[in-house]
Amino acid sequence: MPCLADGAVRVIANCKRGRGLRIRRAITRLSFVKLMLVCLCINASGNASADIDVANAAALRAAFIYNISKLVEWPANAFTTANAPFALCTLGVSATNIEALKPLEARAYLGHPFVVMAVNSLLDARKCHILYANNNGASSNADVAKALSAYPVLTISDEHGAADSGMAMEFVEMNGRLRWVMNLTATSKAQLKVSSKLIEIAVSVVGE
Repeated sequence: MPCLADGAVRVIANCKRGRGLRIRRAITRLSFVKLMLVCLCINASGNASADIDVANAAALRAAFIYNISKLVEWPANAFTTANAPFALCTLGVSATNIEALKPLEARAYLGHPFVVMAVNSLLDARKCHILYANNNGASSNADVAKALSAYPVLTISDEHGAADSGMAMEFVEMNGRLRWVMNLTATSKAQLKVSSKLIEIAVSVVGE
């Protein structure tokens, strides 16, 4: 498997053996580049993608969200104090995905400790730094994007067409690989500075 760095190979091996908790921890320790190699080369071992069950798919998304946070800069006014929490919020997300996000509470964004919380309304979502939203009930992705467009919130969804609806990022699965679509108009309105690394590896880019 020459396309994978050694650390990524170990992650895939753990994944194949069904060690959900270990893959969750191991992926969050990988550098962004190695994580992208996992993403892009995960099919190279033949059965690896078939062995990524729902729990491990959720863990992979959680790891992506964590690594993505390291490549986005929030404005200073997004935090009330120097050690204010970094709010990673969910809306309409499955219990499996929420559980996968919980280990991130041991992490921090520039000294701001991660706090994973579920929100029940778009009004509550204004206090978030990242909003991972799926199956939003009465609120469509367009509603979410419109309600939060003036707030420094990175909106992410798995739903098809989310980026076109105004969400900042849309996770997509292509041939068993997890990728994403970026909406730079959304990140610009939210006053978020996105690293070129994140843009370059995106499947496609919407907006400026």
